Amino acid sequence: MTVEVIVCGGCGAEFGVEARRLEELRETGETFYCPNGHSRRYTVGPTKDQKRIAELERSLRSAWERAGHWQQAHREAVSMFRRCPLCLEVVTRARDEERIAARIAEHLIAEHGARPRMRAIPVKTGTAR
Repeated sequence: MTVEVIVCGGCGAEFGVEARRLEELRETGETFYCPNGHSRRYTVGPTKDQKRIAELERSLRSAWERAGHWQQAHREAVSMFRRCPLCLEVVTRARDEERIAARIAEHLIAEHGARPRMRAIPVKTGTAR
């Protein structure tokens, strides 16, 4: 058992408190008294765990804000791609990028006389499954 000496801030009396009890008083902020009856207590600040939790909450809040900005930018980009690049008419309400591209291509062919681009797809012949 270790005893630590404390000096009362009210009367200057020196008195001893067991080290374990003193640590508990510092962590909890519980009120204790000097031998002359003056109330004393340690100011409780956030613990290491509480500081870490607050830091993580700030980090999470910041990530949510960044995600919100990214989602808004994505919505605006998709909205822009739904319009015809020539007449700026809204061509589709599709959300899928492939469908948007297909509908824009159909619109360009039908309304603006664009020629479809053909892709050469090699056909394998003579292979058995």
